[in-house]
Amino acid sequence: MTFNLYLRYETTYTRAFHKALNDLLKLRAAQRKEEAHRAGFEAQKQKETQKALKNQMDAINRQLKTEEELMKTPEFCDLATRLGLALQANSPEVEALKKEFERKFGAVMFGKRNSQAQAA
Repeated sequence: MTFNLYLRYETTYTRAFHKALNDLLKLRAAQRKEEAHRAGFEAQKQKETQKALKNQMDAINRQLKTEEELMKTPEFCDLATRLGLALQANSPEVEALKKEFERKFGAVMFGKRNSQAQAA
């Protein structure tokens, strides 16, 4: 009779051990799944950040190309030369030339980047 009692105890402890082992394995699997999800989320976030930076760089390069093309126009060169000479001579027409320059080329040369710099 004592032997049967020990067998029952052994069975109870074996079942408890296997239940705890299964719970541990489930928790580890859930933890690995969560870590994989988190790593995937971070990789996705990094990819989106890189894409946003690339878009910003592309926009800046387009703006620079537009500005370079504008600087090659005769009208820009003429007005810039007149403004430079007026500045050197401390001429009273400097303010008028500055206003004309900003009116003609301000939207391209001093677009969004300039307004953001002034706000900072």
